[in-house]
Amino acid sequence: HGDVENSLYELGFLLAYDTPYQNYLNNAVRIEDFNNMANTLSVTKDVNVYLITDACHSGKLAGSDNRGQSLVGGQLSKVKSREVRLASCESDQLSEESDIWGGGRGVFSWYFVNGLKGLADTNTDGIVTFQEIKTFLESKVPEAVSKHKNKMQTPVAEGKGYGKMSIVNETILAQTKANEQTNIV
Repeated sequence: HGDVENSLYELGFLLAYDTPYQNYLNNAVRIEDFNNMANTLSVTKDVNVYLITDACHSGKLAGSDNRGQSLVGGQLSKVKSREVRLASCESDQLSEESDIWGGGRGVFSWYFVNGLKGLADTNTDGIVTFQEIKTFLESKVPEAVSKHKNKMQTPVAEGKGYGKMSIVNETILAQTKANEQTNIV
């Protein structure tokens, strides 16, 4: 989950499953630290940085103050230089999970992994690009959440992703496609 600790600084955090409520400073990951590391790597080290999060930016953990929801979502989407950020949902949405997606995974992670395995390779060149995975997620995630949860979840992609996200292994792709026939993918 993403949340803001209502202290003097109103810092945004990514919470682990066991992070104590409102005791984030020493028990969660500050989003600002992610941003600083990503910015340092992309600007000073001139490397491509991909930050992928499957986390709610709202709900009970962010409280009813929309400013907190926007702060967490906004911090996660601060893109500089050679950075790409993929987030599972918009700042006012929940990141849905269910047993129907891989036995209890988040829908975003489920489709992201299967997209990297080759389901997102729309031009069938054996390479999944950022644009292909982005398009795949923007199609599959909202459709699945609407169908199975009757809710909305819209993935967010920021930055200019170039190059390869994954190289498709034909054996793994065939297994993934076979699973698609018996499971929800």
